[in-house]
Amino acid sequence: MEVYAGKDERPAEERSAKAVVRRLVKPLEGTGRNVTTDRYYTSFELAEELYNDDKLTLVGTLKSNRKHIPEELKKTQGRELYSSRFLFTDPKTGKAPVTLVSYITRLKPTKNLLLLSTQHNDKKWMSQQRKRKQMLISTIMKQKEV
Repeated sequence: MEVYAGKDERPAEERSAKAVVRRLVKPLEGTGRNVTTDRYYTSFELAEELYNDDKLTLVGTLKSNRKHIPEELKKTQGRELYSSRFLFTDPKTGKAPVTLVSYITRLKPTKNLLLLSTQHNDKKWMSQQRKRKQMLISTIMKQKEV
């Protein structure tokens, strides 16, 4: 376990959010478990590294200013309440199977929840039923309660 105890003397790259997660999951490498992160720690790069190098999946919320988030997922204007937009990486590339989701949680002002997952990577997660949280969103909320 890593406890924050004030100013850290380590170099900046060792204090990054990605480096912190990598150190914390070191004992889990190769176990096939899932790591749940909040928006500060979740990134496309971390998801790919955990999946490819450590055989771990990642599910987490994302900040909208993160790299690799397409503009069509960030846009909320004209979208219905509880609607979702999904993007999947191409499985033919051989890279981690990443799913990105934009879910509208509020209309005035319009607010969306951005999610990333390497655990949920097929199109069964795309059901567009109104006023019902998607399975991926429910999974994240359940894992955060633990």
